[in-house]
Amino acid sequence: MSEYRTLVRDFEELGLDAVISLGRNNNLNARRPWHEHIHEKTLEILYMYKGFQIVGVNNKQYVLRGNDVYVVYPDEVHSSGIHPISKNHFYWLLIRIPDNLEHSFGLPGENREMVNRLLKLNRIFKSTNELKNLFDKIITAKTSPEMPLRKTIVRQTMIQALLKLIDDSRNSSTSNYSGDIRKVINFIEANSEKNLQLDKLAQVVGLSPSRLRQKFRKQAGITLSEYIMRKKIDHAIELISQDKLSLTEIAFRLSFSSSQYFATVFKRYVNCTPSEFSKNLELKFTD
Repeated sequence: MSEYRTLVRDFEELGLDAVISLGRNNNLNARRPWHEHIHEKTLEILYMYKGFQIVGVNNKQYVLRGNDVYVVYPDEVHSSGIHPISKNHFYWLLIRIPDNLEHSFGLPGENREMVNRLLKLNRIFKSTNELKNLFDKIITAKTSPEMPLRKTIVRQTMIQALLKLIDDSRNSSTSNYSGDIRKVINFIEANSEKNLQLDKLAQVVGLSPSRLRQKFRKQAGITLSEYIMRKKIDHAIELISQDKLSLTEIAFRLSFSSSQYFATVFKRYVNCTPSEFSKNLELKFTD
């Protein structure tokens, strides 16, 4: 199975007329890109709990990592471009911007203000795992018809989640790397062809291996080993595009134990094998 997906709808019955749907995706392998699409009069909020994804809107690309929130405003064309859906775990929330703002979230006298605040969210900002917990609580209650006070729990938790988004957008900074983690990232990017070991990276910044692993995951929203592998695959794509080395040479240059293992990892992240990727490039340049 390549993903675990949950989608909940029908929030109108709970007095949340503006909420269209809340979804949760846990992608275990890469999938095909999101093609260009649009949500009319609808705000889309994507919360990247874990992993990595490149998305684009208005001819600008954004790189999402763990705990990033990405906002697509109503009527904007957006997609992931040529980039496949990565191995990641994310949530998305669709909110309709109604013509009558007074009937949106069941907040007498404050519906209009809630809508206006949501429309002023930053394009991209940092949140915390608390947002994941709120979304999970909503999904659990929405899919448990026998749960006592289910409707009240969904209504109150959704409002909590929206208020948290507003607060995080106002207070958050996207530059969340400390000096030592930034130094590790720079070292990985400069040495992506090497067999990078946790002990060696810990020595670079004077941290214990366990402390580095924990600190990197907290700040980058992705494990250190996962980040290293993604950088290797990014570099592999560059090398394949240059068409100067064979795929076997690229595999060993990037310190993979075998060309077969390289192909397996490459497909996990790019949704095709290195040879298929190379052929697609050839077709692109001959069309």
